[in-house]
Order: sequence, then C-alpha cells, then structure tokens
Amino acid sequence: MPIKSHAHSVFIVSFIGFFAACVNWSIFGMLHSLDLSMHISVPVAYIVAAILNYLLCIMVLFRHQARWDSITEILVYAVVVISICMIDLICTKVCIRWDFLQYIQI
Repeated sequence: MPIKSHAHSVFIVSFIGFFAACVNWSIFGMLHSLDLSMHISVPVAYIVAAILNYLLCIMVLFRHQARWDSITEILVYAVVVISICMIDLICTKVCIRWDFLQYIQI
C-alpha cells in the first residue's frame, strides 16, 4: 500500500472513531438527562456507538462485502466491545465522582 493510501486510511479510521465517540457522548447525555441509571445509559450509548462504528467501517473502510461470517470473529468482537464497555463505565463513574461533568454541558 502506498503511503498516501495509509494516510487516507488513518484519516478515515480517525474520523469514524471521532464520529462514533460523538454519538456515544450524545446518547449518554440524552439518557443521563432523563435520569436513567448510569449502569444503563453508559452501556447503551457505548454499544450503539460500537455498532455504528462497525457499520461505518464496513461501508466506508473495508473491502466491499467484507462482513464477518465466522462465529469466532463475531464473538471476539463482542468480547472486545463488552470489555471496553466495562472500562467506559468505570471511567464515567470516576468522572462523575470527581464532578468532571460540571465542566461539560450534556
């Protein structure tokens, strides 16, 4: 792959990740403002963003028709998403405990 192609891929991956993060934060903000439990709002927001991230990567970044067809690959993806979702929940709890969210309008 030429360097230009790598740079383009890095840009696309970064944009997709940023967009998914914005969706995650927006959904969390909406659910949090509805006084839903953090144990519901954080995982729901993260999982929706992870699904969006996967779909955008399939549509924009990866080869056409490159969807996973192996149960093992899907399970690995699910384990990674669930693991990082737990980390996201812990980080959000810490931010709320430290009153970090007062500096951010959600």
